[in-house]
Amino acid sequence: FGGIDGGSQRIYILVKKGSPVKNPKIYDNGNNFLAKSWYFDVNGDLDLKEYNFIRRPVILKAEIEIDHEFQPIYFVGVHSKSKYINRGEKMWNGTPEEKKEYIKKSISNRRKIGAECGRIRKCLEETAYRESPKPLVVVSG
Repeated sequence: FGGIDGGSQRIYILVKKGSPVKNPKIYDNGNNFLAKSWYFDVNGDLDLKEYNFIRRPVILKAEIEIDHEFQPIYFVGVHSKSKYINRGEKMWNGTPEEKKEYIKKSISNRRKIGAECGRIRKCLEETAYRESPKPLVVVSG
């Protein structure tokens, strides 16, 4: 399931046939929420700008049997790794100005990671947790 966007580095969630995970489906409520942009201060300059995921996560809803009862379970596949800085090592080892620019870009990238993780949490609160008081949630990536 997945491959919604992200160019050559798309996100997928694989479900093994015959596994305890039953009835897996793309979770439209969550995926539609994550498709929408939101406002965020990327640079720490107190200027909110419209922001979208660099690689949009994929949310899958399924069921799993626990104590002879099927429970909803949500899987979120996300690319939460560090954002690459082109020529980063050269900038770090370069002039003081280049090093300062590297640090600025690194901090901005960490802010983006935090914003994307916060957006996933907001999505789950407004979708999965409204549908089920105690949903099982797995976030990976």
